Amino acid sequence: MVFARSTGDNLARLVKKIDVLVANNTDKKLASFVNILGDDPDTTATAAKKFAQDHQFENVAICVAEDLPNGPPGFKIAPEADVTVIGYVNSQVEDNQAFGPGETNRQQIEAVAAGTKKILAGDDQGDDAKEKDTP
Repeated sequence: MVFARSTGDNLARLVKKIDVLVANNTDKKLASFVNILGDDPDTTATAAKKFAQDHQFENVAICVAEDLPNGPPGFKIAPEADVTVIGYVNSQVEDNQAFGPGETNRQQIEAVAAGTKKILAGDDQGDDAKEKDTP
């Protein structure tokens, strides 16, 4: 699950990477969504809709929680984080990465992918999670 405060090119690259991982791991029931965060529900919803239309993700839902501009309180999304990625299994957080504005670069995107692959592979299988290409 991804929480984002902006919808720029770096977020698009991250979501494309996640989209491929989800597509290639349906047998493991991998799923994902991006929750666009913002103080003004109308502006945030417009940005989320444009982001989804511009990029046509096939396996990742883009949504806005209008009544939670900073994400669910229990998730403790850092207010200074532009993007927060949480990987979990059975309600247990297995990976949590947060990036400030402009920090969601290729290296961080690969770190998110590696965290996801580790979760998918389990502790004793290494990096064998399926991925057919890297956006």
